[in-house]
Amino acid sequence: VGIIDTGVDNHNDLSGNLVTGWNVLVDNATQTDNVGHGTHIAGTIGANGENINGIVGVSPNVSLVPIQAAIGLPVPILNMVIPILNEETCVAGIEWAIENNYEYKFDKKENNGKKVAIIGSGPAGIECAAELLKNGYSVDIFEKERL
Repeated sequence: VGIIDTGVDNHNDLSGNLVTGWNVLVDNATQTDNVGHGTHIAGTIGANGENINGIVGVSPNVSLVPIQAAIGLPVPILNMVIPILNEETCVAGIEWAIENNYEYKFDKKENNGKKVAIIGSGPAGIECAAELLKNGYSVDIFEKERL
């Protein structure tokens, strides 16, 4: 799973699940999550739970590909830091992942002859379409804006 965010620090809960990623902000493999947001997201997705102090992510056996493409914007009045991701760095992160063969692949069952249309899909609809495709359905997505 690609984590396009503020970077991912090496953390005990992520041990064994982190693979070498990329920092599009400095164009090298250095990862420093000075905000903590990317590390938090990575843990939610793929913390392995193999220590007594940690948590278990929703997919503890997944490979996590950290792609640092966001910076942290301090907001003192809210006492927090907000991750800021712009379109250019996000696209650069996705392109790096594709160029390095980190593509989303899944086993697809034989076509079952059934067809489903998803209207007004958004991100949840895209995930739904992927699950339907995995189970042999033909899927058409209709969205107001081009995806």
